[in-house]
Amino acid sequence: MASIWSEVLGLARVGVYDNFFELGGHSLLATQIISRLRHAFGVEMPLRAIFENPTVHGLAQRLSGAMTTATAIAGRRLLPVARTGALPLSFAQQRLWFLDQLEARQPFYNVPARCGCAGGWTWRRCGQHQQRGGSPRGVAHAVRGH
Repeated sequence: MASIWSEVLGLARVGVYDNFFELGGHSLLATQIISRLRHAFGVEMPLRAIFENPTVHGLAQRLSGAMTTATAIAGRRLLPVARTGALPLSFAQQRLWFLDQLEARQPFYNVPARCGCAGGWTWRRCGQHQQRGGSPRGVAHAVRGH
């Protein structure tokens, strides 16, 4: 575990009682630590674990506890789903649907942005961009009022 911390923090050495945040760690680096621990040990731990246990020693104890309480994720995989019918909405999509029902047609989550196009913009180039998956848009239709 100390070697993972060393790599992420860019330090030659990390002691077992050194505080992650005092060594220059922050929330983005904490997510890398948790991800690498998941990969190395096959155990799922919440991000808050590093905030509650900011030393290698403390986090190792938490990791050991997680391993003994059968939270191992080995063998758990994401599998493709058949696209033959309606798919359930994600929690984020449900939230957007709820806001739309509360106040219809309000641009709560529109994020306007401007980007350039080298060589000028044309409808043809726009279509090519969308064919490559360039537009992360989706449409959800209400089924039986939900």
